[in-house]
Amino acid sequence: TQYSCYESCVKAGWCGRCNWATCHDDIAFTKALLTELTGKYCIDMTRIYLGGQSNGGMFTHYLYQRMPHAFAAAVPIYAMPLLGHLFGGEDELLLRAAELKETAFLAFHDRQDRVIPVRGGMAPSTGWTWYYEPLTAVLSTWATVHGCNVTKPLATHLPFEHKDSFGCQEFPTCASGRRVMWCEYNGHHGEAPPTHGGPYGMYWFFNQFRR
Repeated sequence: TQYSCYESCVKAGWCGRCNWATCHDDIAFTKALLTELTGKYCIDMTRIYLGGQSNGGMFTHYLYQRMPHAFAAAVPIYAMPLLGHLFGGEDELLLRAAELKETAFLAFHDRQDRVIPVRGGMAPSTGWTWYYEPLTAVLSTWATVHGCNVTKPLATHLPFEHKDSFGCQEFPTCASGRRVMWCEYNGHHGEAPPTHGGPYGMYWFFNQFRR
């Protein structure tokens, strides 16, 4: 079987059918970037936030797993961890839960996504054969980390205008004092949350938290 492989993976000897990303050290890069920025600018390190869409959202999941001490809040958009990577490569969500309790969590996801389906499993899009964790598993894990009431999520809303199809829920009474929320909307992969739900929603959420 033939497959493509990035040059960085060829050099590292890590090529394989399931290795679809580069083999650069993204954690070292992120840490170096934070060091560079904080050395040049006046940055409040208690207010470092994390978010991204699709692959960027999957990178969001990866970063909070590998750097659980660093971020005040995380917001992945139409993105889920690959199947088997819910807790991180070294079970960081379980072993470093005390650090992750200081990271609030909000997920946005489109209901009709056929590339990264909201229910997880194999992507139904033709030619796209990755398997993903379901959003429910991601959320219940975060709710457990924060000591929230996992059994009774409550309907909630963002404090600005958005379409009727845009619905949000939240796990209540989180012992950490942080929030674990998610919002779903009608749309397909690559379609941002409607109206003000996306950028305004991220800013509204981020602005509530610091470490």
